[in-house]
Amino acid sequence: MTEAARPETIRRLDRKIARQKFYMGFENLWTAWHRPLLVLACGGMLLASGVLGPFPLALRYAAIAVFAGALAWSLRPLFSLRRIKNLHAMRKLEQGSALDHRAVSSSADTVAAEIMDPRADALWEEHQRRQLAKLGDVKVVPPQSRWRSFDPYALRVPAGLGLLAALLLGPGSLMQNAQDATRLSPPIPPVPLTLDGWLKPPAYTGRPPLLLTSPQMQTRLAQGGTIEVPENATLSLRLSGGSNPTIRFVGGSDQTVLSDVGEKVTKSEAALTAEAVITRPLSIIIENEGKAIATWPIVTIPDKAPTLALTDQPAGDGKGNLTLKWKATDDYGLKKLGGELELSDEQDGGTGFESNGVFLFEAPEMKFVLKRGKAKEEIGTSRFDFAKHPWAGLQVTLNMTVEDGAGQATAAVPVTFKLPERVFVKPLPRALIEQRKDLILYPERARHVGEMIDTLALYPKGLFEGVTPIIAMTAIGSRLRNAAGYDDVNVAIEALWDLSVKLEEGALSDLRAELKALKEELEKALREGASKERIAELMDRMKKTMDKFMDAMRDEAEKRQAEGNLPPPGQQGESITREDLQKMLDAMKEMQEQGNTDMAQQLLDELDRMLQNMQPGQGQQAEGGDGQSDQMMKGLGDMMRKQQRLMDDTQRMGQGEQGRDGEGQGEQGEEGQRGQGGQDGQGKGRGGEGLAERQQQLRRMLEELREGNGGNLPGALGEAGEAMQGAEEALRGGDKEGALQREGEALEKLRKGAGELAQQMRERGQGREGNQARDGEGRSGEDDPLGRPRATRNPDEGPDQDIVPTERAMQRAREILEQLREKSNRQGLTDSEKAYIERLLRGQY
Repeated sequence: MTEAARPETIRRLDRKIARQKFYMGFENLWTAWHRPLLVLACGGMLLASGVLGPFPLALRYAAIAVFAGALAWSLRPLFSLRRIKNLHAMRKLEQGSALDHRAVSSSADTVAAEIMDPRADALWEEHQRRQLAKLGDVKVVPPQSRWRSFDPYALRVPAGLGLLAALLLGPGSLMQNAQDATRLSPPIPPVPLTLDGWLKPPAYTGRPPLLLTSPQMQTRLAQGGTIEVPENATLSLRLSGGSNPTIRFVGGSDQTVLSDVGEKVTKSEAALTAEAVITRPLSIIIENEGKAIATWPIVTIPDKAPTLALTDQPAGDGKGNLTLKWKATDDYGLKKLGGELELSDEQDGGTGFESNGVFLFEAPEMKFVLKRGKAKEEIGTSRFDFAKHPWAGLQVTLNMTVEDGAGQATAAVPVTFKLPERVFVKPLPRALIEQRKDLILYPERARHVGEMIDTLALYPKGLFEGVTPIIAMTAIGSRLRNAAGYDDVNVAIEALWDLSVKLEEGALSDLRAELKALKEELEKALREGASKERIAELMDRMKKTMDKFMDAMRDEAEKRQAEGNLPPPGQQGESITREDLQKMLDAMKEMQEQGNTDMAQQLLDELDRMLQNMQPGQGQQAEGGDGQSDQMMKGLGDMMRKQQRLMDDTQRMGQGEQGRDGEGQGEQGEEGQRGQGGQDGQGKGRGGEGLAERQQQLRRMLEELREGNGGNLPGALGEAGEAMQGAEEALRGGDKEGALQREGEALEKLRKGAGELAQQMRERGQGREGNQARDGEGRSGEDDPLGRPRATRNPDEGPDQDIVPTERAMQRAREILEQLREKSNRQGLTDSEKAYIERLLRGQY
């Protein structure tokens, strides 16, 4: 062996010794971790599986203490580890390479100095050469696991598998389970996933909110249905217990995400709240952890604009009162009705005005009142007293508008007409009004008008009594002759009107003003819910004033008759007696005591209107009834009663009860007689077929009525016949709900047609009017106290719609309402029965 080769062999041996030391150190370290790893596997399995969480506090901490002690005991071998020496590594190499005589460990031996000589050195070198030759095949022994000897029963396998299963299949996270195992307080229950959603339609629609998460809604959506709500419905959403919940609004067939919905979303890691206004069709998708948990397809119902139209041309009377008849409709409900007047360009004298005097006055104010709040359809009559306004007698244009709850406004077609003016009978008031008109149109003629009034005051004989009118006329003439501007002219115009009315009516003028003031005071007391004593006091004062008014009316009538100042033929007054007035006051008082302030207010308005329009010595002339017309109205009334009874029997259809015939049976309100019934006119009353035949007979009656009138009947009665035919078909098909709906339509059309027919009769002069009598007291025996047809015809439409109910009728109505309310609260009613009673309570039949 050369000197150059020997160091290389030793270097390789040194590297093998270093590797062997590393392997032996790792083997010792791995062996020291056997016990800790086994303990950690068992403890981790308990923690990851979550079995310690539900245990009591003492038991959990006892288990944790045992685990901590076992872990500390198992770590003892780690603290006893020592550094591996070269000699130990050499012995390991010798054992692994099966070398004898300590070939590796003796490679570093040297000869003692005291025995060195040339022959010994040569021998030693030969020995080393041979030893190094053996070390060329020395093998490093890799680290060996001692699990088999440490764990002969292989407990490490179930411990490892249990740990793996707990980590993969255990509830929650390892950190959460560890916190549950070491907590000191009771466990916090997990928050369940809860989703609530509502769609609240706008308040003006009157529709109830929709619960999007109700079982009924889920069933509808599962069957492919959609959710229909009015436009501008408000979505309210709340989700709790989720994990990263989200909400999306998508629309169109391609499900494009809508970014302009304008929703307000509040989101946290586990909860979400959202609000949005739904203005168009879309779908709402709620997701949790990226998965859709709810999808709501929304279809919006457009809010149609209201409609408004005048049903008749504006009409006026000799008192200067304007009457407007109109009809307004909306899909959800009317909110406000308004109107404005403006001067027309076309006047009786041509186009425009010669002077601008009339433009100095503001247009008269018009206030419209809707009888019912949020009514979908209302047919109304509005009356205005514009006799005093300077525009009276001029052509004006009316612009009416209606507004619904959503703020949508619609204007009616403008109509031009002559604003009614009051007709004065006496010569002097008539002359003063002519001068007043001249002053309104030409205020620059104030001096001339003042001189004319002074001239009228020079010849008072026979025109009026006393000196008060002369003083008033002189004051007005002086103001006009010395007018300094339009303010003086306006004061004179106002004074001329007051003086003319005073001269025309005499004492009646003051009494009318007093009655109007009492009416306003009583109206305020009703509106504010004043005490019964206060209401009684005001009514007593009104009765005394009305007595004075009736006396003054009689005196004025006698005076005018003596003077020959009769009213023109077209100017008609109301026929009313003291007894009629007392009946109306009693009815108002009873309505107020029952809490029906709306009806009391309506009666008060009607009373005030009649009192203000009454004129001395005038009543309605008798026209003589038409027997054919009376028979027609009677037939319609009988038909409506039978149609109502048919509806009652249809409601009981399928409950084993027989129908009732309209003949020979009165209105029976007792509970024991409600379900009784006989047979119809043909002896058929049971089941859908019998009811269908009764409906067919009513339809034939209507057809005979039409033929008897030469086929000339209002359109509503024709629509009633179509509804009857539909009800008949539904009854034969066993469709109870459809039959009830069509029967209700038929009854409504019959009532409407009766009103239209009565109107036609009045226009032809066929309606019965009261006979003229003293102070307008006469009336025919079949008219009500106010000279209107009695309620034997049609109580809800036409001429009978404002009739004053009798005490017996009001008592009967209260009893029926109480019975209906009591029945509506009974248990076990079907949906159709509940809907029928609700319609009756709302007055839809």
